[in-house]
Amino acid sequence: MIWQFFPVLHPAVIVLFGLALLAALLLGSRLLLQKHVPRRSIVQLGVLRIGMIVLLVLGLFQPVLSIPQSVTDSPSLLVLVDT
Repeated sequence: MIWQFFPVLHPAVIVLFGLALLAALLLGSRLLLQKHVPRRSIVQLGVLRIGMIVLLVLGLFQPVLSIPQSVTDSPSLLVLVDT
């Protein structure tokens, strides 16, 4: 099995985009904490948001899994009809 990546953008841009989303997540979590939202809810939302960020960044890399197979070539049959 071989993993290949065909990124939509330059990989550095995708990584910076992911880091910006994580920074927004931290800022949002801090705001929720200041509004006295229960810590358990903040953690649950944070885990869901991190999962979404990971899936988005992985999707931007466009991974492809290649599974090489060896296929035997069957001999071709040629029929000549002479009338």
